[in-house]
Amino acid sequence: MSEKKYQIFISSTFSDLEDAREKVSKVILGLHHFPIGMEMFSAGDIEQWEVIQDTINVSDYYVLIVGQRYGSLASDGVSYTEKEYDYAKAKGIPILAFIQDQDIPTAPRDRESEPERVERLRLFIAKAKSNKMCDFWKTYDELTTKVAIALPKNFARSPRQGWSRGGNFSSEVMEELASLSKENRVLKDELEIFRRRERLLPELFVMVGDEGEVALEIKVELSECLPAQELPRKVQWDELSDFIRSYVKRKDADAYNIKLPTLEEFESYKAAYVRYRYERENACFLSLEVFNRGQCKANDVSVEICFPGFVEVYELDEWEGRKEPEIDIPRSLESLAQKRCEESRSGFMFGDFSGGLDIVGSDLPIIQKNISPYSDSKFSIADRVARLQLKSLLHKRNFSLGDKIVVVPMNRNSGEVVIKIICEEFSEELVQKVAIKIN
Repeated sequence: MSEKKYQIFISSTFSDLEDAREKVSKVILGLHHFPIGMEMFSAGDIEQWEVIQDTINVSDYYVLIVGQRYGSLASDGVSYTEKEYDYAKAKGIPILAFIQDQDIPTAPRDRESEPERVERLRLFIAKAKSNKMCDFWKTYDELTTKVAIALPKNFARSPRQGWSRGGNFSSEVMEELASLSKENRVLKDELEIFRRRERLLPELFVMVGDEGEVALEIKVELSECLPAQELPRKVQWDELSDFIRSYVKRKDADAYNIKLPTLEEFESYKAAYVRYRYERENACFLSLEVFNRGQCKANDVSVEICFPGFVEVYELDEWEGRKEPEIDIPRSLESLAQKRCEESRSGFMFGDFSGGLDIVGSDLPIIQKNISPYSDSKFSIADRVARLQLKSLLHKRNFSLGDKIVVVPMNRNSGEVVIKIICEEFSEELVQKVAIKIN
């Protein structure tokens, strides 16, 4: 006979299966184990379900007996028997289900008559059938026999903690307890080290623009950004005025038509110009500042600022290096004729003043860029993500990048800017979120 004793929870409806429960309890006692069930609970007890849960928690196995009644309902409309089954399954307790043949005759009081309860019982039986250990019975003798056979098999297949008489511990158990005690002391020491480190962690905070919200504004719509210049149409020699034909030749008109951009080239220029002008008019310049409010230095600080898809984001140097789109449209024949007319009257050829003035470089002021005290910092922007890397940031100090982030709202929307911060001292990434709104 095994020295380990198991507690076995018996679950069923009560009034119709009282005799079945008693017989199964005797079988369990005959196997030298402990049966336990709802007989010990007061039906009117407000804390009944809490007591049932506590009892299932300390049970080693769960025996379910299903008859032809669904049983009394808890406050949530589910029977206590089904709630007990679901709870035991969720706790991973081995379940042995014994389902009565639904076709055998029973007294009317032992069978459900309401259609809703009949359906609930059918669904519960289907759930219990899906259990690995499930069997069926017609008589009490058949039930007790199957329980007596199934339990020892489960004890061998799925051994549980059970109960043992105090003082009967083997040398192996004593050695394991000593080992666990030593491991517990080591873990406590490590935990204390981690706690001390936690108290000395850097406390990093990133501020983008105004703290708490990034507010943008669309000042100029796309429709207001069209270029003033339109594509001239090709000239027809016969349609030119007598004044123009007096000072220009047919070859001048042909050269003018050849130099005119195509419609596709002009539309491409217009789209680029509209985008350039729109972004210039609606750009917002955001500052970036990183604070270390903690008690120790932060090393290898990495910050990622992820902007939503309804804005465009540029780095300031890239933004300032962008040039306004241009297109080469030749001088009109009328202005050429006027120029030649003036030259002929004065007797002096003015020539072409398309060149620029020479500027003496030595007269220009020398511009020096501000040198950051954090010369080892790296900053870049790609795909709406701004990335900043700092080799270190002293405690109670901050790093300011200035207005280096240029944000352009592309449509009226609202969302969040997600800021991810990590450093050598952090075990996981720190995430901040800042609201962004376009008026």
